[in-house]
Amino acid sequence: MLSATLALVCIMKKLIYLSLIFLGACDAKLSDEQRKKMRERMDQEELQKVTEAELLEASYSRGRQIATLVEGMDPDLASLPFRDSLEKAYHSTLLFLTPKTLALSGMEGQILEAYIAGATEGGLQDHVQKMGADSMVYTKPIFRKEQGQEVFIKALSIRMHKKEIILSIRK
Repeated sequence: MLSATLALVCIMKKLIYLSLIFLGACDAKLSDEQRKKMRERMDQEELQKVTEAELLEASYSRGRQIATLVEGMDPDLASLPFRDSLEKAYHSTLLFLTPKTLALSGMEGQILEAYIAGATEGGLQDHVQKMGADSMVYTKPIFRKEQGQEVFIKALSIRMHKKEIILSIRK
């Protein structure tokens, strides 16, 4: 019985050596594309410390970039395919805040009220606010010229995930 066990151990050792020799003989090289994808995955999984100021700055930058595209292409977001493609490309949610909007979260409702109240005083600007633990919301007032004056009509709201904003900082 003992000799059979020793024989089995000896065979196992030989198999391990042969497999190591076989693996060493293989020419396992990654293509440039495979290496690039692997590096991107490693970068995404790497921890990165981002300050609150950097997060706000990146949120403003990303929000303004999306708002520029919306204003340039379709200011009313009537084109659903355009809206969907923007939301997919930027991993965000776009909507307009108007007094008639029913599905406003508490914070977006407060932002809209502030825009409406500030419309009479003028000087309305874009704004970034935290929305829950993992999101940011960028809002920008939209005006229309009526009788030579700028009149606030609605606000563009862009909900963005913090993860996507942080990943955009690295790029």
